[in-house]
Amino acid sequence: MCRTLVLPASSRRPASPLLYFAFAHFSLALGFGALGSFLALHTGTGEAVQAFFPVFFVLLFISSMNTPRDLIAVDWFRFLATINPVSYLLECVRSLIIEGWDWTALALGFGIAAVICIVAISLAAWALGRRMERT
Repeated sequence: MCRTLVLPASSRRPASPLLYFAFAHFSLALGFGALGSFLALHTGTGEAVQAFFPVFFVLLFISSMNTPRDLIAVDWFRFLATINPVSYLLECVRSLIIEGWDWTALALGFGIAAVICIVAISLAAWALGRRMERT
């Protein structure tokens, strides 16, 4: 059971979508959790972390959350959904559920998640160092 979940059965068949689905969620939680940690350490207030939620909420609604980008009829909304990185994160998970192995969507989603994780963890580590200097 564990072998079929983690390792591909052959070189032509990839591992279970469940593994990629779990890894996508883990990397998203790590990245956005590190952004919250950066805000908390940099500002020193809980209000800044709480103010991050409406910003993320707006980014979520100006994305391809409800409709795939190619089906959005309004030009300005399609443009905003295209430049929004949250759209690519959602399309990565959506491709595993609906389409199967869409390697372009998976590469974009995991690439953006990795960039968010690296930047957010670096910023959080920098803010922790600055916070420790002040105390």
